[in-house]
Amino acid sequence: MNDRCSIIGIRINEKAARTNALLTVAAIGLFFLTPLKGIAFVLAADFFIRGFWKPHYSPLTAISRQALNALHIPPSMIDAGPKQFAARIGFFFSLATGLLWVADLHLAAYGVAAALAICAALEGFAGFCVGCLMYSILQRTLGR
Repeated sequence: MNDRCSIIGIRINEKAARTNALLTVAAIGLFFLTPLKGIAFVLAADFFIRGFWKPHYSPLTAISRQALNALHIPPSMIDAGPKQFAARIGFFFSLATGLLWVADLHLAAYGVAAALAICAALEGFAGFCVGCLMYSILQRTLGR
């Protein structure tokens, strides 16, 4: 699915993206299971770096690359466009989670966090990127 919507001409390691998703699931687990609710803003910052700025500065990406290198797992390159779009969606979901929590709308914060966790789990465990699917549909709808 991802290579059919090659738009930005930059390639990334799909395995690192999937590892990022697994780290996101772990971070959301911390949000649910511990008093560390600020983790939502940490995730938002990381998604912002990956989606709107320079992905190689992302702490989660650095951790993912180190883990993959240590395990000698070779890269599998894909177009970055859909993943960048997915990171932008992740930014808004994690920011919304944090802001909803601060606004004492805890049930809503948990709901948004759960939606993000489900999407990240699908990417991390099954290689199915919901944001990438949305990106592909959007590109077809706009005729690109």
